[in-house]
Amino acid sequence: MKKVLSLILAIILTFSMASFAFAEDTATALSKDQAKNAAIEHINYDRIMETLTYVKSGTYSHDAQGNIEVYNVTSTLIMKSGSIFVYETVIDKYTGKIYYQKATRSVLDLSHVLNINLTIDQAYDVALDVVGANKDNTTAMAKETIVTADGRDAYHFTFSEGYSLKYDCTVIKSNGAVEDIKVSQYTVENNANGFGGIIDRVIHIIKVFIAKISITNLLEKVSAADLLKIFQFLSK
Repeated sequence: MKKVLSLILAIILTFSMASFAFAEDTATALSKDQAKNAAIEHINYDRIMETLTYVKSGTYSHDAQGNIEVYNVTSTLIMKSGSIFVYETVIDKYTGKIYYQKATRSVLDLSHVLNINLTIDQAYDVALDVVGANKDNTTAMAKETIVTADGRDAYHFTFSEGYSLKYDCTVIKSNGAVEDIKVSQYTVENNANGFGGIIDRVIHIIKVFIAKISITNLLEKVSAADLLKIFQFLSK
């Protein structure tokens, strides 16, 4: 009996190693064009400056996964507002996952000279501009003054465009650089977490709704359209 079990375990181990090797051999890296697209697909921009956009291979040190093969993508985008930003994105070479993204105003954009010692409201406008969010359809969920790990004065923002897109980023007070840009999508199409994903969507909608509420100006902040969107979601 022990010999049979040993044989079965040996077969399973051999098959597992073969499957792993097969998966490793068939792993296909993204093309550089695919990496370019993946790096900015969540940004609402007008057009890309191709001559100032390029991709380099590199590695990224991940706390849990160690050194990961990545593409370092530099993209220069002209926003719908007319602003020009240079985005630096670290993206997984095989999965397209974004590990880090920052953006700075291009020297081609003459307004970069005004990005000095920003107030919190000025910095928030930069945060909206850098992701191309529609200000009229955006709700601020958190605005706070912080000090970065390396000692720089900055502002951290969390805001939602509509009820499905949440953005987090940090804007450096001294020069308006936008760091650690993160985007979360709360939609049916992007829900891959089953019931847990649905709960996350509901919680996000509630948080946005609460952020809209102002004791002194409730009717202006929360419209009938907002209530209708919530009821439509809950009735799905």
